[in-house]
Amino acid sequence: MEDITPIGSIRVDGKRVHLDQRIVIYGLTDPRSTCVRYIGQTRDPFERYAGHCRHQPYSRDPRVRWIRELRQNGLKPGLIELEVVPESDAAAVEHFWISSLRSAGASLFNISDGQDTVWTPASRAKLSARKVGQVVSNETREKLRKLATGKRQSSETVDKRRKKLVGRRFNPETIERMTSSAKKRVIADATREALSRAARAQWQRVAAAGFKRSPPRAITEENRVQARRALDEHGSKSRAAKHLGISRKQLRRWLD
Repeated sequence: MEDITPIGSIRVDGKRVHLDQRIVIYGLTDPRSTCVRYIGQTRDPFERYAGHCRHQPYSRDPRVRWIRELRQNGLKPGLIELEVVPESDAAAVEHFWISSLRSAGASLFNISDGQDTVWTPASRAKLSARKVGQVVSNETREKLRKLATGKRQSSETVDKRRKKLVGRRFNPETIERMTSSAKKRVIADATREALSRAARAQWQRVAAAGFKRSPPRAITEENRVQARRALDEHGSKSRAAKHLGISRKQLRRWLD
């Protein structure tokens, strides 16, 4: 894979820092023939390339099956930079490369010609309608469970996700929408009973290990002031509790 540094970005301590919204039009090549087999666009070619190479054992996508075949032979697709363009021109340039290579006889795994890369409200609604009501079979759920069991994320991935969440703030409209959605949520009696059984079983395991529940501490006026101040500052009980280093249940007791 070539070391691609997109125009409009610089490297700081080995990390890429984007200066503007530039898009890289890239190609995946077959190492056995050096032929281009897929055209795509991305802001971060390294992250996108890693996503392409990630193991997906149950996908039927032709591109994924091709990469899976390469992996079985100890190979990986090559990555080449075709062009770097402004974000507004990315879809048209991607379409140009796909059409040009197909006209020249290239066998590409692209399903579309690149013109529908930019999501419109109609295309989003169409995709949403296709997913609504989709039922996942028990066999598929079991396969996904086995794949996820024992899987550990690298420390770099965990740190990257943590940095994205630290200091995150929701706007008032989002908070109101989340609150109204939570109020409308109805938990079935069977679900409540299942959660109750799981909680009782967990406490039985804790008691069997020799741990005992500590009696609740007395709530002081200082605790109540801290709770109200944290709630006003952070806007939600979850973030306020995290800021104070207590659980949401404890925070509710402080606010009562």
